[in-house]
Amino acid sequence: MQYVLLLRGINLGKQNKVSMIVLKKQLIDLGFLDVVSYLNTGNILFKTDKGVQEIVDLISELFRTSYSFNIPFVVISSNEIMQDFKKLPNWWWNNNSYRRDALFYLRETNREIITEIIENQWDTNDLKFFIGETALFVISNSKEEYQSSLHSKKIMKSPFNKIVTLRNNNTFNNVIKLLIDKSNC
Repeated sequence: MQYVLLLRGINLGKQNKVSMIVLKKQLIDLGFLDVVSYLNTGNILFKTDKGVQEIVDLISELFRTSYSFNIPFVVISSNEIMQDFKKLPNWWWNNNSYRRDALFYLRETNREIITEIIENQWDTNDLKFFIGETALFVISNSKEEYQSSLHSKKIMKSPFNKIVTLRNNNTFNNVIKLLIDKSNC
């Protein structure tokens, strides 16, 4: 099965450096196949017959023993991410929008937790969003809308941003393209 590994908080400035070349080799050494990375920000695709929990355990141990800092991550099957991709609402495809972000839930988070936060803690009148199984998809049509909306006031701030890992629309679409090119999604 094909999987996507998304890392949070690496290679930003001079902190938390992770070489994608080294990480790819480490993942291959763990038995993962067809390992491909996109950009230097922790977007890795691979194939394996292992189950998700075994994958998570292997990667957790790898990070614990190989890096001196914590690396939050999520492993998503290609089927799961493609289901969300296929369900995206029409407004997501507005190419004139100022900003489109996919905020993938880290391992300790899920759709129910995100839904509860949004319903109980946010006034969402000024926010266009779609709560998927793997990610929260958010759009801002203009810079003004972005600056005055929950997008910048809540989503991009702690503690919410600690439970997700953000990919902008371009990165998200390129990961999807890689998945389609490498599998039968």
